[in-house]
Amino acid sequence: KLSPARQRFALLKAQPDEENGLSTSNISALWTRGDGILWIGTQGGGLNKLDRRTGGITVYRADPANPQSLGGDTITAFYQDDHDTLWIATSGGGLSRLDIPSETFTTYRRNPDDPASLPSNFLTSIVPAGQGKFWLGTLGFGLVLFDPITGKAQTYRHQADQPASLIDDTINALLLDGNRGLWIGTHRGGLDYLNFRSGEFRHALHDPANPFSLSDNTVFSLYHDRQGTLWVGTLSGLNRYDPTLPGFRAYHLADGLPNETVYGILEDAAGCLWLSTAHGLARLNPADGAVLTYTVEDGLQSNQFNIYSAFRAPDGELFFGGPQGLNVFIPENLSRNEVPPSVVFTGFSLFNQPAPVGSEVLPQDINSLTGISLAYDQNVFSIEFAALDYQNSSQNRYQYKLEGFDRDWLTAGAHHTATYTNLNPGTYTFLVRASNNDGVWSESPRAIHITIRPPWWRTQVFYGGMLLALGGLILGIVRWRTAEMRQRARQLERAVEERTRELSEANRKLEEEIEERIAVQRELERLVSTDPLTGVFNRGHFFASLDEEFVQESTREHRRYAVILLNVDHFKRVNDQYGHLVGDQTLITIADILRKNVRMRDIVARYGGEEFVIYMPETSVGEARAVAERIRRVIEEQNRVLHGFPVTASMGIAVKGSEEDGMRFDEVLQRADTALYAAKHRGRNCVVVYGEEEGEREQN
Repeated sequence: KLSPARQRFALLKAQPDEENGLSTSNISALWTRGDGILWIGTQGGGLNKLDRRTGGITVYRADPANPQSLGGDTITAFYQDDHDTLWIATSGGGLSRLDIPSETFTTYRRNPDDPASLPSNFLTSIVPAGQGKFWLGTLGFGLVLFDPITGKAQTYRHQADQPASLIDDTINALLLDGNRGLWIGTHRGGLDYLNFRSGEFRHALHDPANPFSLSDNTVFSLYHDRQGTLWVGTLSGLNRYDPTLPGFRAYHLADGLPNETVYGILEDAAGCLWLSTAHGLARLNPADGAVLTYTVEDGLQSNQFNIYSAFRAPDGELFFGGPQGLNVFIPENLSRNEVPPSVVFTGFSLFNQPAPVGSEVLPQDINSLTGISLAYDQNVFSIEFAALDYQNSSQNRYQYKLEGFDRDWLTAGAHHTATYTNLNPGTYTFLVRASNNDGVWSESPRAIHITIRPPWWRTQVFYGGMLLALGGLILGIVRWRTAEMRQRARQLERAVEERTRELSEANRKLEEEIEERIAVQRELERLVSTDPLTGVFNRGHFFASLDEEFVQESTREHRRYAVILLNVDHFKRVNDQYGHLVGDQTLITIADILRKNVRMRDIVARYGGEEFVIYMPETSVGEARAVAERIRRVIEEQNRVLHGFPVTASMGIAVKGSEEDGMRFDEVLQRADTALYAAKHRGRNCVVVYGEEEGEREQN
């Protein structure tokens, strides 16, 4: 059954046979002034200018031989201060200014010989700072206040000895707070706020012990709605901040979000928020918390969207980009399924076994019954149901309630079954209602009565018989008590003998139990220190091992060591395409490769998810690079072992020299993390050493 109404989102993507189309479908940034021109930034495909009146597309690419060309082909942000000038932030190519009438570019890049130039060519965001200046976010090099007129940059970096400094040097999002300050979303340090008057940074971090703290320290997006409320999209949920509240209110999967990762946040004319996630597009109504989810079945470019790639035009048109193209729509014009679904009962099970039609429990099809009668020992049952709406049945939602047992409606989500166990005898009414793919609920719930009959010993006849039996029981007790006294002496003698045997047996069992507990204790110690999937050390034991090693080392301030951070490239794609079992086997194989390619004294651990960390004492830069390159090649050659599909890894290296006194291990680890992200932006499947990536880019 084809439902044209489901294809609700306009889609723009590159076509292989189209000469004057988009340069690539991987969309990374968007901008329009509402003048009919849409600027589209891509990942690796340069800048695309779409004239929406004619459909014509002009592509601008970086050309090293042309100093007036675009600075880089991966674009992360735009800002247009007038009709003739467009500012373009790139990842690897610095900051470019396009003179629109002449179609020429002026690019500002890092100059190693000028400390006042841009600190990095890898930019992530751009917002105006007034007087022709800009605030720029960078990938691992802090926050920058840049003046294009002078070419000078003032850089704010994280400083471990200054609590009021920037919390993290990798910035994903910037948002002005009027002329008072600047909100800064970082990649590992949560949310920062720069107070323009004091020049100090305030930090909002995730605290597992505080339910009102930020839900995750990886921030992807920031948005101010028309009410002045700040919304923060993170790796683990959406956060709403209001100064009148005790902190943040987080929205998660349990609140209806299709995915925890929120890349982009936009607002429509009705005050609803549109969220691009890692698994679909969601519309959240802040007033009642209702969430509608749209997927690729509704016409989305894919269920995965890109960071930085969300924009609202002056006329309210919304743009969201992803790896497979660009979706464009006006929320008020989206078609809506207004037909409430009918609900039917589709099955009944006892103790997880379907009750056949024609049986005593189910004399006919359950959908034609008004009630079901069960015996007292048949009080574990399941009722199956379905909504008769097929426009996008995966988005249908259910609520149910058993009157006489449940106080409120229970949310079943997309599940079609309700199960109840150990109900007391009595009469209940089961109610179920459903919504269609656009959140329109059925007008009245479907109902069926459930009667659980009491056991025979709880009937009136049984109670009368019990009174007669009680009189006879009292007489029997008197006679039994007399006989019992005569046997008591003999029983005491036998009890002493039996007790002696029991104590002997108890001593033997106690010895066996002690031995068993010792074995269990050893196994628990092993489980606590290792990752259960890969067998290498877990994150907690990794840091505990480092603490022990540094305490034992009397000259730890002068110690030289290297840290390697490894991330499996596109690991989510492995899970999505081949399943989590193959993903688990991938992690196990990579862990085995790491164990075989490091020294006995090196420490290997699973840092989290698809990330591994290696600590290498007394190791130089060259030695660490050689080990990392060997590991990378071995992983790249594992196609046959890993079911024939390619798996690669990106690695970042940081080395603490013996002359770098006072540098803490977490600073070295942060450097390795920065190098790892540089490796990802270089194209993945490569090794980058911290401090060398900028030099290499300048040589290139």
